[in-house]
Amino acid sequence: MQALIENPLIPEQQVAELAAGASRELVLVLLASPRAQGSAAILEALAKNPQLTPAELEQVRKRTGAAEGPDPESEAAHQNWQQEHAQEIAAEEGKAFELIGEAQEPAPEPEPLPVPPSPSAPAAPPRKAATVDARKLTTLQRVGRMNVAERVKTAFLGNKEERSLLVRDGSRVVQSAVMSSPKLTESEVESFSAARNVHENVLREISRNRRFMKNYTVVRNLVNNPRSPLDLALPLVKNLLVTDLKVLQSNKNVSDTVRKVAYKLYKEKSTPVGQKTNY
Repeated sequence: MQALIENPLIPEQQVAELAAGASRELVLVLLASPRAQGSAAILEALAKNPQLTPAELEQVRKRTGAAEGPDPESEAAHQNWQQEHAQEIAAEEGKAFELIGEAQEPAPEPEPLPVPPSPSAPAAPPRKAATVDARKLTTLQRVGRMNVAERVKTAFLGNKEERSLLVRDGSRVVQSAVMSSPKLTESEVESFSAARNVHENVLREISRNRRFMKNYTVVRNLVNNPRSPLDLALPLVKNLLVTDLKVLQSNKNVSDTVRKVAYKLYKEKSTPVGQKTNY
């Protein structure tokens, strides 16, 4: 259940419906879930669950307040970043949301414009404007309705599920906003570095961040990711452990050059000192 709750392919609204009537055991899982704790919709539903103790209910209510508004530090970081990249945001402002790597779930289509009746036709009764409850939209649908500036803001101040979608946005400035978010965690970066459905720009931004590159899993993922450009992956091969070099030299998804370097380094590192290595 924990893995399912954290899975971004499970709609947020579905998790919220589950939270409202969850058993005591599942309530404990939700209270420990990073995704649930970062989602206002899930927390609001969880607050209605009678299985919560008074102390847990108070905790959830406090978190709900935090989820409704970003913390001042994150808001300030967003404002500064937005000013620095104002020209890039303006240049891509008309770009619609489109996921890299796969077809996206279509967002609800807008209401068609009314066709004026002909003078001879009887006047039709006025139609009520269709309204869509934002709480019933999936995260993908909500993001799909945003313009570039709104997606940049969500990339900075949103939750893990929103970042996992926006890092695959076709707009480079939105991708960069995700990678600059103060809310971005190392576990998310590990996932991005291994993903085959992110833009090359994301992988390059990871490689330029010293904090991320101190994480060995991130380095290994970048080398093994077929999306990594050769000039990014090749210098990182020397940092791999012998066991990972052994796997890499047989990885048919990466370039021949990377495999050859991995083979050479594996032979050097696995051969006892003083023994001649034959390539």
